[in-house]
Order: sequence, then structure tokens, then C-alpha cells
Amino acid sequence: MFNVLIVGAGPAGLSLATLLSGQGRRIAILERQPLTTIEDPTFDGREIALTQHSVALLKQMGVTNHFEPDEYAALNAATVLNGRSKYRLDFAPPTSSNKSLGMMVSNHAIRRGLYAEIKKLNDVTLITDDELQNIDQLTDHVHIKTKAGKSIKTQLLVAADSRFSTIRKQMGIGAKMTDFGRSMLVCRMSHRQPHHHTAYEIFDRSVTAGWQLLICRHYPTYSRNRSATCFGYYRLY
Repeated sequence: MFNVLIVGAGPAGLSLATLLSGQGRRIAILERQPLTTIEDPTFDGREIALTQHSVALLKQMGVTNHFEPDEYAALNAATVLNGRSKYRLDFAPPTSSNKSLGMMVSNHAIRRGLYAEIKKLNDVTLITDDELQNIDQLTDHVHIKTKAGKSIKTQLLVAADSRFSTIRKQMGIGAKMTDFGRSMLVCRMSHRQPHHHTAYEIFDRSVTAGWQLLICRHYPTYSRNRSATCFGYYRLY
């Protein structure tokens, strides 16, 4: 029997398993994707803004050691603009602080770094290419069966299987989901003017519902201060 079974080997599931390791517990992770996808996740267009607290946790777990130089950048400030309004909302660390707001990191780099640390842990079992089929709650443990026919017992079952959680549905835990009717465009771009490691978020009251310029990657022909990953939400008419 496992002490903890985590369903989902995304950043949340892998992080939890890593932080629980070394405390005398038997931990398992159940993931429906094949091992090759976990070992070397592909770029998915997502760049994650991490606070200093989150960065510290990733450093504690050894994950940041696996980041390539072009997969992260400091986030020094953020500015939110509202259409053509003369007012703006600025976020910056205290003037007395020598730290940035946090860090921008590619999502796939976080996942790859977490797996690199997970595979070193003897008390964590990673079960891939399989998924949960049904759950049986007993007095002192949970008994699950997988689609591949595995029978797993655990004292604690953790749902880390995305917002479309199978566990949540099977346990009867309700969730309200709203489709806002938006399409997202994600792209990388390079620009001539430096962004000074500032993230910009612009809301327009007409067609464009939101646009955010995020500092992240750089390319061999450009400095990191002149490259960005952008995404925008558009209202469809």
C-alpha cells in the first residue's frame, strides 16, 4: 500500500511528490501519458510567471539546475494598461529590495526539470501510460483500479489531473466551468526596443479582450532583453 497516490504528472503532481519525498512515505504517481512524454516534454507555448517563493521552492527541489539559459528570464516589473485610459497599474518590488518580482520560465522546462529530480528518488514510483478507471473509498484507505488492470491501494489520493479532473467527477465534487468564447493566439516575437524585463498586459474594450507581452526567451541573433513570448485573447464575432 502507498501512503500517497498522486494522479497526474504535471508540474503540480511532480512537485508534490518531490517535496513529500524523504519523509518515510511510499509515494506513487499515476500518469496516462507515456514515459517518453514525461522525460522530454515538448514546447507547448506556455510561459509561467513564478513568484520568488515559487522560484525558491524549485531551487530547493533542484529543478532550476536543469533550465537552459534560453528557457528563463527575470521578471523585474509588470504593467497593466486599460485601453486608452491614462491610468495604469504598475507592479514592482520594493525599492529597498535587490530582488526581481520573480522569473518567467517555459512550462516544458519546469516539467522536464521536475522529472529529472523525480527519477532520482527511491521512494517515488512513477506509473505511466495508464489511467484511473474507478475508485473505491474504504474506511482506512482508497482502492483504485486502472484501465490497464492494475489494483492500487493508498491512504491518501491526490487529484492533480487538470481542471478536467476524472477524480473530481468520480468523487462527486462539483465544479462550475464557463466558456468565455475566446480564441487564443500564442507566438514568439523579437523587437528592437528593450522591454527592461517588464511584462505588459493590455486590455482593450473593443475587439481585443486582452494582450500580454511576456519576457522569456531569446534567440542567438537577439539579446534576451529584446525577445518575448506573446499571447492574446480575441472575442469572436
